[in-house]
Amino acid sequence: MTVKLRPCPALPSPWQKDREGEHWEFTIEEDRTGPPFTPVVSASLQAERKFESVLEVERGSLDHALMKPQLELLETVGLTEDHLEDLTALGPVHAVKWKQDWDAMPRPVAIEEWTTDNNLRFLEVSVRTSIAGVAEVEGLLEQALRERDITLPQSGETKTRAVMTALARDLRL
Repeated sequence: MTVKLRPCPALPSPWQKDREGEHWEFTIEEDRTGPPFTPVVSASLQAERKFESVLEVERGSLDHALMKPQLELLETVGLTEDHLEDLTALGPVHAVKWKQDWDAMPRPVAIEEWTTDNNLRFLEVSVRTSIAGVAEVEGLLEQALRERDITLPQSGETKTRAVMTALARDLRL
């Protein structure tokens, strides 16, 4: 189960770098979804949880489903358990991630596929790079995708927004 802040507001110092604990991992990254490849900083705290138990709650507080570090992260941005009362669990989302070395790419290419039980399928292709290398890597990745006959999307919607929107629509939320 993931708590994601996008865009990520200013965080206190303990939350300004990647860290991990038992059964959880916190990361900060800059996402560029394109076009127009506008940079957005996001923070994610992913925890190992049994999703079926979370889905048993249709409406109401999901605070029982979140690990203590996730609740602490939300509290740093002013979101308390009271803010979680009206949330609805969506999912499940099945994720598979591969890493491949592609010619001309300076680092491995990550390919992530998300699917849902209602046959939604979303594919993300990404490459990690430094801020200084973004423009070069964007161009190399676009060319590599074209060479593989992969059409670039016309909108800059993130996989999280696309999947969550579709799941909410299916529940008529």
